[in-house]
Amino acid sequence: MRMLIRFNKENDLRFISHLDMIHAMERALRRADIPMAYSKGFSPHAKISFSAPTPLGIPSSAEYMDVHLVKPLSAEIFVQRLNSVLPDDMHVLEAIEMDDDVPGVLGKAAIGCYTIRPYEGVQWISQSHIDMLMGMNDIIMEKRTKKGLKEINIRPCIKELILMQDGQYITAKLLLPSVGGINPDILLKAFDAYTGAELNIDDVAIHKDDVLLEDGCAIMGNNLHG
Repeated sequence: MRMLIRFNKENDLRFISHLDMIHAMERALRRADIPMAYSKGFSPHAKISFSAPTPLGIPSSAEYMDVHLVKPLSAEIFVQRLNSVLPDDMHVLEAIEMDDDVPGVLGKAAIGCYTIRPYEGVQWISQSHIDMLMGMNDIIMEKRTKKGLKEINIRPCIKELILMQDGQYITAKLLLPSVGGINPDILLKAFDAYTGAELNIDDVAIHKDDVLLEDGCAIMGNNLHG
């Protein structure tokens, strides 16, 4: 069987790298006596997969892990054991038991859901800024790739922008970099470049709230039970 879990990474842990987070979770799984399955061969490793990295410095309640197990374990016991050994600010939020023959979904994750909130005293954007940006067909911005900086049209990457609670914060749905999308910092630069709203990454608090599949459905949907 397998266990699909959703966990968070908050406060100071937002500054650890994706690789360090993986190592921390693998150590916690061993300490919690989770019956993980291992690959065969000269150098066996735990059969675990993770969702795409969250940008360094952004807290998240949308980290996902798919763990293969060698014997059945209830989701409740799995969560209790793992949470008892995880560090502060990293806890399992939910878990789903899956059969081995259910296709993995983490590779289909495509949309990041974020809350973007200004710090006190920052000149914030208005609905007109959002309407201006969303009304454009082309928003050409620089994106860093493995081959260096590249100009791309990020408009198709912006799936949704909503100004919430009388303009106090934004909810944004952005295509993830793992599928050719962008991180929130590029969105902020686009506001600055195209709407006149003077924003940068130091003006706001960003939180990653969830990750959705290509069709916009939640990762931990009912279809995972087979």
